[in-house]
Amino acid sequence: MALDPENLPEFAGKINPADANYTRGSAVDVSSPGAGDGTPFIEELVNDTFGWQQALLDEVGAVPTGAPDTAIASQYLDAFKELIAIQSANDTPVIIDGGFNIWPEFLTNVFTSDGYSANNFFVSPGTLGGGTATVSRQNFILGQTDVPGNPKHFMNFDQTISPGSGQSEIAHRVEFVETFSDTTTTFKFWAKASANLNVDVAFRQNFGTSGAPSAAVETSGGSIAVTTLWQKFTIEIPVPSVSGKTLGTDLNDYFSLVLTIDNTEGIFSLDTTSWSTGKGEFVIADMQTIIKKCERYYEKSYQLDTPTGTITPINRALFNAPSTDTLQYSYFLKSTKRSIPVITFFSPGTGNVGFMDESNPVILDVAVTATTPGLGNNKFELVSASFSTNKRYQFHFTADARL
Repeated sequence: MALDPENLPEFAGKINPADANYTRGSAVDVSSPGAGDGTPFIEELVNDTFGWQQALLDEVGAVPTGAPDTAIASQYLDAFKELIAIQSANDTPVIIDGGFNIWPEFLTNVFTSDGYSANNFFVSPGTLGGGTATVSRQNFILGQTDVPGNPKHFMNFDQTISPGSGQSEIAHRVEFVETFSDTTTTFKFWAKASANLNVDVAFRQNFGTSGAPSAAVETSGGSIAVTTLWQKFTIEIPVPSVSGKTLGTDLNDYFSLVLTIDNTEGIFSLDTTSWSTGKGEFVIADMQTIIKKCERYYEKSYQLDTPTGTITPINRALFNAPSTDTLQYSYFLKSTKRSIPVITFFSPGTGNVGFMDESNPVILDVAVTATTPGLGNNKFELVSASFSTNKRYQFHFTADARL
């Protein structure tokens, strides 16, 4: 609501017509004292100003001080700044890497069971019904105009074997079930398919495991029709409050976005996903910010685009066994993890899982695990009395703390 000067009867013939500077008209002075042809100062005009000023203070819960605003101290300016900060926080997406720039394990992976693909995107290919899917990162052609913002990559979910029963899902899990509780969230994304199909959108509140957690709550956002052309979808869904619910004791509760795909063979493509309580558009964050956020949940010693299990010495951990009867080796992770991670070792020389290399003079796989006493959110230890002295050891690893 706002006054339109051009439509106020009191202003007829007493304002300047609209122009580029004042698109609803502008005020004019009287031509001479007492002429009565100037823009009148009327009740509606004053209340229009009072209205937006009071609405601004009420929106941020501010109480007027009773003193007039100045260029040095302005309650109205402070209220504007607070609203901008709130909107900026609301527009911060909880999907860490909606442009699929970081793909931790395999750029192409065949899923015959549920598991993670890109970062916190959890894939379920309908395995209860015998489904199989190949999930991969694909590259856009440089300069493409189908999806705005110049994204580099997108996800392909290729349902190679349709599940006879059950459902195929792509879910993105967010730490803490209270995320977005009792608010309306906005999910924006671009999608296409190899043939027309329907995708159901929902939010899932999971209260964790162990103890006596409340049952998961799923809220539907309806169904969308995906075609063979890239198109943008915007879905707003009110999220139920978690008030009165009970968390499990394993500290693994989460809030999840769930896309359920038609049980048909074919390719579903997804890109530039953004999920927040604001109205902002997808923005690609700088790579260093994305990497650090991803490392809260998953870290590997390999280079970013190098699949785990690759035979390579690049970025390996390397140490020499001393000539003592006990070897202890500590490794500090780049980022503190969400929880104590699962450490998996890989041999740089053979790629075998659960091993590291002993060399000098030849490569020999040595079984290895992280010791429980030294395993924490940001560190793991190797302790053994069986390593050979005066030998060189090397390993790759992953540290997985995803939900």
